[in-house]
Amino acid sequence: MAGWLIVAVLGLVALLRLVAWDSVQPLIVLNAITPIIYLPAWGVIVGALVARRWWLAAAAVVIIAAQLAFVLPELSAATPGP
Repeated sequence: MAGWLIVAVLGLVALLRLVAWDSVQPLIVLNAITPIIYLPAWGVIVGALVARRWWLAAAAVVIIAAQLAFVLPELSAATPGP
């Protein structure tokens, strides 16, 4: 149950990042800590795979894919952003 709660909250954060990432101050803060805020999804996927909860593991993979999509452009840039 806790795994689903973590995935749901992180899914909401990812959705808000896509639709309204700078509309209010808390979302700006969440955007700034993107590299670390999605880290609990990595633990959820490990726990889900150990417990053989395939749907939870799949949901955690979606969150991890969103994290990588958000972070990789910054990490792979040839020069730092302004």
